[in-house]
Amino acid sequence: MANGSEVEAKLTLSESDFYRLRERGRVVGQMDQLNIYYDSEGRLSALKATLRVRMSHGAAPVLTLKLPVRQNGSVRHAVEIETPLARGASILRKRKVKVPDEIPPEFTLHLSELAIHHLCRVGWMRTLRQVVRLPNRVTIELDHVRLPNGSQFFEVEIEDSDSKARDKAVRTIKRFAKSASPSLQSKFERFHEAMSTRLEKA
Repeated sequence: MANGSEVEAKLTLSESDFYRLRERGRVVGQMDQLNIYYDSEGRLSALKATLRVRMSHGAAPVLTLKLPVRQNGSVRHAVEIETPLARGASILRKRKVKVPDEIPPEFTLHLSELAIHHLCRVGWMRTLRQVVRLPNRVTIELDHVRLPNGSQFFEVEIEDSDSKARDKAVRTIKRFAKSASPSLQSKFERFHEAMSTRLEKA
């Protein structure tokens, strides 16, 4: 279980720069992720917070709560709590769950402070994540995300608490990908917008 602060830089990319950046480096890992999102009458999305279960082949499902602290350009600071789940965990079987009864206690404290006592599954989206090693010993994560309304977007993440290492990675990315710009929305915010768009079209 991880429980602490997360510091990461996120940049959005054009589709062509996404593939150009990948070709500049070496793919050292790949994961097809299914991200299942939960909310409580929009309270988490209103706070730009995220609660999700991430599933990928060959790995245990992971429950993650992210609570934003601050953002400066592409760099985001958040409180992050995550823990692996058993395959039969009730949150995976039910559309609605009770926070005190069916959520691990390390999550319950934070959710209770937000007056959240029930959660509802609101949907899912897929992400193809590739771990790429660029020149200058820079390692990044390239995400190709498919949203519920049929649209897609491309993003690069740098998870490193060392600001010099992050800055070096961002400089390297921008050298190869001219479209790279700070990602001002989380994946859950994009997901929420896509769901709203899909409902409007229905």
